[in-house]
Amino acid sequence: MSRYVTIILLCCTSSSIIVAQGLSAQMNGQKITLSDGRVYTYKYVNSNRIGPVVEMKQPAGAKVTISYDGVEAYSSEVPFVYQENDWKKSKVYFKLSVEETSTKWSVKLKHNSSKMIIDGAAQATAAANVVKEPVNTCTAMDAASFQQKKRTMENKDFADEKISVFKQIIRSKCISVVQIKELMEQFDFEDEMLTLAKLAYEKTADPENYYLLNDAFTFDDSVLELEKYLDGK
Repeated sequence: MSRYVTIILLCCTSSSIIVAQGLSAQMNGQKITLSDGRVYTYKYVNSNRIGPVVEMKQPAGAKVTISYDGVEAYSSEVPFVYQENDWKKSKVYFKLSVEETSTKWSVKLKHNSSKMIIDGAAQATAAANVVKEPVNTCTAMDAASFQQKKRTMENKDFADEKISVFKQIIRSKCISVVQIKELMEQFDFEDEMLTLAKLAYEKTADPENYYLLNDAFTFDDSVLELEKYLDGK
């Protein structure tokens, strides 16, 4: 029997929540960090249903909408359990929009068939203590420069030679997630792709988009290993 997914978002509540309209949400591994200091976690567990499942426990009383490509699929008040009957959506991105009394935010997540432990993150006392600053403030290299660097890597026959060139490139240049994904296509094996993805993170101009690299991998274990690495950053 195939494995399917339950995503559970957990967060401890507090009377000292900082409120603001239109909060921003930043993805860091299995953490969703809001600009008001709250942190939610999502992890995957087995489900015996045919089709993905989303279970959300916090923030209690909030109105949540789940949509695919701009089309609303489900709307409910937290807590809820959403069961999608279309098994083809088991690895599809969906938008989770949350509206509370005086705050609202949204984030893009992806259904996943891997089993993961459910965990919750504590409420932060101040936003400054929780929201991670970008890995750096540099700008990704321009298209012409990137294509030149890409060709240099392509001219190397072996993976270790390509990695060596890449290390030289990022010593003085930053790179975007889209550019990283394009370079990952030069490798035949996922462990080599993982090596490049890990090396690139510290010199990424847009680390908030790192989830886009998940599509470059064939195996869920590779995605999990990258997420575990990012959690430690």
